[in-house]
Amino acid sequence: MTFNHVVFDHVPPWTEDEYLALDETTSLVELVRGALWVSPSPNDGFHQEVLGQLVGVLRTAAANTEFEAVGRVNARLAPDTITNPDFVVATKAGRGTLVVDAANIRLIGEITTPDSALIDRSFKPHLYAAAGIEWFLLVELDYATYSAALRLHRLATDHYVKHAAAKPGQSLKLDDPFSCEIDAAALVRT
Repeated sequence: MTFNHVVFDHVPPWTEDEYLALDETTSLVELVRGALWVSPSPNDGFHQEVLGQLVGVLRTAAANTEFEAVGRVNARLAPDTITNPDFVVATKAGRGTLVVDAANIRLIGEITTPDSALIDRSFKPHLYAAAGIEWFLLVELDYATYSAALRLHRLATDHYVKHAAAKPGQSLKLDDPFSCEIDAAALVRT
Protein backbone atom coordinates (compact mmCIF):
# COMPACT_ATOMS: atom_id res chain seq x y z
CA MET A 1 0.00 0.00 0.00
CA THR A 2 1.33 3.45 -0.91
CA PHE A 3 0.58 6.53 1.14
CA ASN A 4 0.72 9.97 -0.37
CA HIS A 5 2.07 12.48 2.13
CA VAL A 6 1.60 16.18 1.62
CA VAL A 7 3.63 18.53 3.81
CA PHE A 8 3.17 22.29 3.85
CA ASP A 9 5.80 24.38 5.63
CA HIS A 10 3.58 27.33 6.45
CA VAL A 11 1.92 28.96 9.43
CA PRO A 12 -1.82 29.61 8.87
CA PRO A 13 -3.80 31.50 7.90
CA TRP A 14 -3.14 31.04 4.19
CA THR A 15 -3.82 33.86 1.78
CA GLU A 16 -5.34 33.34 -1.63
CA ASP A 17 -2.04 34.18 -3.32
CA GLU A 18 -0.16 31.65 -1.17
CA TYR A 19 -2.78 29.00 -1.89
CA LEU A 20 -2.67 29.63 -5.65
CA ALA A 21 1.15 29.43 -5.59
CA LEU A 22 1.13 25.86 -4.24
CA ASP A 23 2.62 23.18 -6.44
CA GLU A 24 0.27 20.54 -7.81
CA THR A 25 -0.30 17.49 -5.62
CA THR A 26 -2.05 14.18 -6.11
CA SER A 27 -4.38 15.22 -3.27
CA LEU A 28 -7.27 17.64 -3.50
CA VAL A 29 -6.22 20.81 -1.66
CA GLU A 30 -8.77 23.53 -0.97
CA LEU A 31 -8.63 26.79 0.96
CA VAL A 32 -11.38 27.07 3.56
CA ARG A 33 -11.46 30.16 5.74
CA GLY A 34 -7.69 30.55 5.53
CA ALA A 35 -6.89 26.91 6.30
CA LEU A 36 -5.89 24.19 3.87
CA TRP A 37 -8.27 21.31 3.55
CA VAL A 38 -6.60 18.22 2.07
CA SER A 39 -8.54 15.18 0.88
CA PRO A 40 -8.00 12.34 -1.58
CA SER A 41 -8.33 13.37 -5.21
CA PRO A 42 -11.37 11.74 -6.85
CA ASN A 43 -9.51 10.18 -9.77
CA ASP A 44 -11.21 6.80 -9.96
CA GLY A 45 -12.57 5.80 -13.35
CA PHE A 46 -16.25 5.76 -12.36
CA HIS A 47 -16.14 9.31 -10.95
CA GLN A 48 -14.22 10.62 -13.97
CA GLU A 49 -16.59 8.90 -16.42
CA VAL A 50 -19.69 10.44 -14.82
CA LEU A 51 -17.99 13.85 -14.59
CA GLY A 52 -17.07 13.79 -18.28
CA GLN A 53 -20.55 12.72 -19.37
CA LEU A 54 -22.28 15.30 -17.16
CA VAL A 55 -20.09 18.22 -18.22
CA GLY A 56 -20.68 17.19 -21.85
CA VAL A 57 -24.47 17.27 -21.37
CA LEU A 58 -24.29 20.65 -19.62
CA ARG A 59 -21.93 22.11 -22.28
CA THR A 60 -24.26 21.07 -25.07
CA ALA A 61 -27.26 22.58 -23.28
CA ALA A 62 -25.34 25.79 -22.53
CA ALA A 63 -24.44 26.35 -26.19
CA ASN A 64 -25.82 29.66 -27.45
CA THR A 65 -26.36 30.96 -23.90
CA GLU A 66 -24.30 33.28 -21.75
CA PHE A 67 -23.17 30.28 -19.68
CA GLU A 68 -20.58 27.55 -19.95
CA ALA A 69 -20.11 24.30 -18.08
CA VAL A 70 -16.65 23.50 -16.75
CA GLY A 71 -15.29 20.59 -14.75
CA ARG A 72 -12.74 20.90 -11.94
CA VAL A 73 -12.22 24.63 -11.43
CA ASN A 74 -11.11 26.89 -8.59
CA ALA A 75 -14.23 28.56 -7.19
CA ARG A 76 -13.76 31.65 -4.99
CA LEU A 77 -16.52 31.58 -2.42
CA ALA A 78 -15.04 34.27 -0.17
CA PRO A 79 -11.69 36.12 0.05
CA ASP A 80 -10.24 33.28 2.15
CA THR A 81 -12.15 30.35 0.65
CA ILE A 82 -11.45 28.63 -2.67
CA THR A 83 -12.87 25.18 -3.33
CA ASN A 84 -12.51 22.78 -6.24
CA PRO A 85 -16.05 21.64 -7.08
CA ASP A 86 -16.42 18.83 -9.56
CA PHE A 87 -18.25 21.13 -11.99
CA VAL A 88 -19.80 24.57 -12.35
CA VAL A 89 -22.05 26.42 -14.75
CA ALA A 90 -20.77 29.98 -14.86
CA THR A 91 -21.08 33.07 -17.01
CA LYS A 92 -18.64 33.22 -19.87
CA ALA A 93 -17.32 36.50 -18.44
CA GLY A 94 -14.89 34.59 -16.23
CA ARG A 95 -13.57 32.40 -19.05
CA GLY A 96 -9.84 31.76 -18.92
CA THR A 97 -9.36 32.96 -15.35
CA LEU A 98 -7.52 30.92 -12.73
CA VAL A 99 -10.36 31.36 -10.24
CA VAL A 100 -14.09 31.76 -10.94
CA ASP A 101 -15.90 34.09 -8.54
CA ALA A 102 -19.06 32.80 -6.86
CA ALA A 103 -20.92 35.80 -8.30
CA ASN A 104 -20.35 34.33 -11.79
CA ILE A 105 -21.43 30.79 -10.85
CA ARG A 106 -25.10 29.94 -11.37
CA LEU A 107 -24.91 26.19 -10.65
CA ILE A 108 -22.26 24.29 -8.73
CA GLY A 109 -21.98 20.57 -8.23
CA GLU A 110 -20.29 17.67 -6.57
CA ILE A 111 -20.10 13.99 -7.51
CA THR A 112 -19.80 11.73 -4.48
CA THR A 113 -17.17 9.06 -3.96
CA PRO A 114 -16.84 6.83 -0.90
CA ASP A 115 -14.19 9.25 0.42
CA SER A 116 -16.11 12.46 -0.29
CA ALA A 117 -19.80 11.63 0.25
CA LEU A 118 -20.15 13.12 3.75
CA ILE A 119 -18.39 16.36 2.83
CA ASP A 120 -20.20 16.66 -0.51
CA ARG A 121 -23.61 16.18 1.15
CA SER A 122 -23.12 18.43 4.17
CA PHE A 123 -20.14 20.76 4.45
CA LYS A 124 -19.71 21.93 0.86
CA PRO A 125 -23.38 22.85 0.31
CA HIS A 126 -23.15 25.15 3.34
CA LEU A 127 -20.14 26.92 1.82
CA TYR A 128 -21.87 27.24 -1.57
CA ALA A 129 -25.08 28.56 -0.04
CA ALA A 130 -23.16 31.10 2.06
CA ALA A 131 -21.53 32.31 -1.18
CA GLY A 132 -24.98 32.87 -2.70
CA ILE A 133 -24.75 30.31 -5.52
CA GLU A 134 -28.30 29.77 -6.73
CA TRP A 135 -28.23 26.07 -7.65
CA PHE A 136 -26.42 23.04 -6.19
CA LEU A 137 -26.47 19.68 -7.99
CA LEU A 138 -25.36 16.59 -6.08
CA VAL A 139 -24.63 13.47 -8.09
CA GLU A 140 -24.74 10.40 -5.84
CA LEU A 141 -22.70 7.51 -7.21
CA ASP A 142 -23.51 3.97 -6.17
CA TYR A 143 -20.33 1.94 -6.61
CA ALA A 144 -22.13 -1.36 -5.89
CA THR A 145 -24.67 -1.00 -8.72
CA TYR A 146 -22.57 1.29 -10.94
CA SER A 147 -25.37 3.86 -11.12
CA ALA A 148 -25.97 7.54 -10.46
CA ALA A 149 -28.79 9.52 -8.85
CA LEU A 150 -29.22 13.29 -9.11
CA ARG A 151 -30.42 15.79 -6.49
CA LEU A 152 -30.94 19.41 -7.51
CA HIS A 153 -31.21 22.03 -4.76
CA ARG A 154 -32.09 25.72 -5.01
CA LEU A 155 -30.96 28.49 -2.70
CA ALA A 156 -33.53 29.62 -0.13
CA THR A 157 -31.95 32.66 1.55
CA ASP A 158 -28.91 31.05 3.25
CA HIS A 159 -29.42 27.32 2.68
CA TYR A 160 -30.45 24.88 -0.02
CA VAL A 161 -33.81 23.16 -0.35
CA LYS A 162 -34.55 20.15 -2.53
CA HIS A 163 -35.92 21.22 -5.90
CA ALA A 164 -35.91 18.02 -7.98
CA ALA A 165 -34.39 14.55 -8.05
CA ALA A 166 -33.80 11.67 -10.43
CA LYS A 167 -33.15 8.10 -9.38
CA PRO A 168 -31.08 5.78 -11.56
CA GLY A 169 -32.96 5.35 -14.84
CA GLN A 170 -34.80 8.68 -14.49
CA SER A 171 -34.09 12.13 -15.94
CA LEU A 172 -33.67 15.46 -14.18
CA LYS A 173 -34.98 18.56 -15.94
CA LEU A 174 -33.35 21.95 -15.47
CA ASP A 175 -35.08 25.17 -16.48
CA ASP A 176 -32.49 27.51 -15.02
CA PRO A 177 -29.87 28.69 -15.96
CA PHE A 178 -30.90 27.05 -19.26
CA SER A 179 -33.14 24.20 -20.38
CA CYS A 180 -31.50 20.83 -19.97
CA GLU A 181 -32.46 17.23 -19.36
CA ILE A 182 -29.95 14.96 -17.63
CA ASP A 183 -30.57 11.23 -17.95
CA ALA A 184 -29.02 9.63 -14.87
CA ALA A 185 -28.51 6.32 -16.70
CA ALA A 186 -26.75 8.02 -19.63
CA LEU A 187 -24.09 9.38 -17.27
CA VAL A 188 -22.84 5.82 -16.83
CA ARG A 189 -21.59 4.05 -19.93
CA THR A 190 -22.36 0.35 -19.91
